[in-house]
Amino acid sequence: MVLKYIRKLFSQKQKAVEPTTELPPLPRSPARTGPEIAHRPIAGNLIDPDVTKIIHRLTRFGHTAYVVGGGVRDLLLRRTPKDFDIGTSALPQDVKKLFRNCRIIGRRFRLAHIFFREKIIEVATFRANLPVEEGGAPEGDLLIRSDNVFGTPQTDALRRDFTINALFYDIDKGNVIDYVRGLADLDAGVIRTIGDPDIRLREDPIRILRALRLAGRLGFQIEASTLQAIRKHREDIRKSAIPRVLEDMLRMLRGAGAEGGYRLMWETGVMEIVLPELHERLRHGEGAHQRAATFWKALHAIDLATARGTEFSNPTLIATLTYPTVSHLLGDGTPTERQGAGLPATIDEALAPVEQRLSIPRRDRDRLRQIFMAQKRFQGGRRGRRFSVSAFISRPFFPEAFDVFEILCSATGQHRDELHRWRARIAEMPAGRRAEAAPQNGVEEPRGRRHPGRGRRGEERRRPRGERDGGRRDQPASPAEPERPDLSEEDIALVYGTVLPPEAGAAPSTGRSPAGPATARRDDRHLRRRHGPEPAPSPVKQPSLFLAHPGEAPPGADDVQAEPGPATVQESGPSTGEHRPRRRRRRGGRKHRRSGARAPEQPAGAPKDE
Repeated sequence: MVLKYIRKLFSQKQKAVEPTTELPPLPRSPARTGPEIAHRPIAGNLIDPDVTKIIHRLTRFGHTAYVVGGGVRDLLLRRTPKDFDIGTSALPQDVKKLFRNCRIIGRRFRLAHIFFREKIIEVATFRANLPVEEGGAPEGDLLIRSDNVFGTPQTDALRRDFTINALFYDIDKGNVIDYVRGLADLDAGVIRTIGDPDIRLREDPIRILRALRLAGRLGFQIEASTLQAIRKHREDIRKSAIPRVLEDMLRMLRGAGAEGGYRLMWETGVMEIVLPELHERLRHGEGAHQRAATFWKALHAIDLATARGTEFSNPTLIATLTYPTVSHLLGDGTPTERQGAGLPATIDEALAPVEQRLSIPRRDRDRLRQIFMAQKRFQGGRRGRRFSVSAFISRPFFPEAFDVFEILCSATGQHRDELHRWRARIAEMPAGRRAEAAPQNGVEEPRGRRHPGRGRRGEERRRPRGERDGGRRDQPASPAEPERPDLSEEDIALVYGTVLPPEAGAAPSTGRSPAGPATARRDDRHLRRRHGPEPAPSPVKQPSLFLAHPGEAPPGADDVQAEPGPATVQESGPSTGEHRPRRRRRRGGRKHRRSGARAPEQPAGAPKDE
């Protein structure tokens, strides 16, 4: 037994020392933990100066702050960002201490909104993903329901959706900080999820719509594994909050990439999940091919208008999106049995499933019906005797309805003559009548709670009955002129203490005061003392006749100095038009004014009358 063990031991040593021709594998390089920093300075005039001020203040107080998200992506692509977001290591309460115009919002995750005159800049603390075992989610469900965890710049980058959206920009150094190799994907024009796409899309299914929107807007290609995961998990969109789905669909229509984004929705099957009625109308039924061609051309027309700077309201975009579902009801403008009271009910029936699925607000639903009903008016055909073009143009829904009509005319090529006629009619309307209905910059003003007495009817109630007509409200305001009250010479003498000659061009005096009984009593007192004793004339500063109202002290009243000692009295005959000295009015001195004597001046140090 011992000999066998010794032989075996020596044989292993010989095998170990035998030379081998194969080289051992090289040790693996350690994983890169730090970020990739690329010096790509961006011109300072391309970044909002308020964003620069916020970042400089945060860094001055010892916090880390970067421009993050889509703003960095758009700047590197030489596009104009819609807004700027700031990521910082400062907690929301720390941000509020540094900015008095800051307000903290949010329940699931606290954000700091810094308010400026015309914009709001969002400042978010770096976040981190919450572990699944701590989140309490059921097994197999990866949907993120809580991520209120603060983190570092690296954890914040790793929790984002796509690599091209996880870039940070350091304003002071001009460096782009990349933790996920997003710069390479940005240069290659590729949309790729951070991490496993099957997991990331299930965590937040809205990322499916976001990937399609970015690909359509930027013209990028979706990476193969990400595209496969989109097709596989498109059913999970039903788990997302309905308002978020509607918001992302409207953003897709506004981002100058509506046609490309919705074509990707069509190809990946996402449209069948989000808008099954639209998908059915574009794919099946008689005339489906023509409806699909019109729909894509309408989206292309929206992209062209958006590129020119036009902004459409939500009802206009929703009407364009749902037009294929009601196009067979509107027809070509010829009278049908659906016109009249039956057409609104039929349109409601066709739009009800879409409105309920997308949870469209009530105000947008009402405007949507008005837009579709107005298309019959634009297309020509028979109109009732009571139809008024001017009244129709002044309706509040007219601008949005006309936008939809222009989009449909551009898509179908029909009703071009009617389009030109309506444009001529709009040009002939007074500017004030058109301005009543047109929203500012194409965007509808936010609708808040209506206050009693406001609005058009309230305005009419506040106006005098003789001025309640439509023309006066539209007239431009005349330049401000000083008020010229209708005063008689007696009123002027009572107020100013002298009778001044009327100004050149002034209206003739009526001899009566419009002030009422109190003024009449003052006139009687003035007439009684008019022929009585008068004080000696003294040079005074003549006030303007039309700068004060009866009962108010005229300008320069404080400049009149009273002579020391009792007033001298001299006899005078009837008024010859000469100027009388102005008497200073004092409280409690009515007996002096009645007797025509001037009140003696109080000696120095005497208590004043109050």
